[in-house]
Amino acid sequence: MSSSYTVTTGPVRASGYAFRLRRAAYAAARAHPGARADALNEEVTRVNKAIYDALVALGVPKGTVLVITAALSVEGDRPRISGVRVDVLHRDDVLSEDVTRAVAAELARA
Repeated sequence: MSSSYTVTTGPVRASGYAFRLRRAAYAAARAHPGARADALNEEVTRVNKAIYDALVALGVPKGTVLVITAALSVEGDRPRISGVRVDVLHRDDVLSEDVTRAVAAELARA
């Protein structure tokens, strides 16, 4: 019997994505008690390495915020992660300044 789950890290700095992805995968796998923990660990390690290699190759700074989404399927006792999507959230200095000014103006009126 095969089960499929969506795993997402939520916003996380590039320096901490691996831990967050591992926690999210283990949380999703709890719904499938037959999944082997050692096999899940190997699968998450494989995916984390692929993400790390891509981030380093592309020069993504450690402080960049990422959101990682993937599908976790469990076939028997073997977990498999596929469909990995890494969204890189860029800082927008112009928008940040506009919002900061708007908040300051609002607080000055209060």
